Amino acid sequence: MLNKIKLLLFCTLVFTSILNSKAFAVEKLEGAWFECEFSEKTTPPSDNCKMLDNDGFIFLKNKAIHISVIDSIEEKCKKNKVGQCFLSSNKFVNIIKG
Repeated sequence: MLNKIKLLLFCTLVFTSILNSKAFAVEKLEGAWFECEFSEKTTPPSDNCKMLDNDGFIFLKNKAIHISVIDSIEEKCKKNKVGQCFLSSNKFVNIIKG
């Protein structure tokens, strides 16, 4: 009887984790996406994502294409590298694919 309870509990946990993973899936991504410059792996960005990393992706027809911003002269990037980020408030940026 104890083994049946353990098996039932295990199956319930597996089923619940499968449902939860599908609840957060993204059906379709479109447009250009850039990571926040000051985000870390486990912490949110320190500037509320006002600065974006210059590397990103364009999602088009179920494909991800790597892009880089080429016209940034921003100086307040990680490690003080000029042009490695840009303000998220920019209306336009020039990019290259690759």
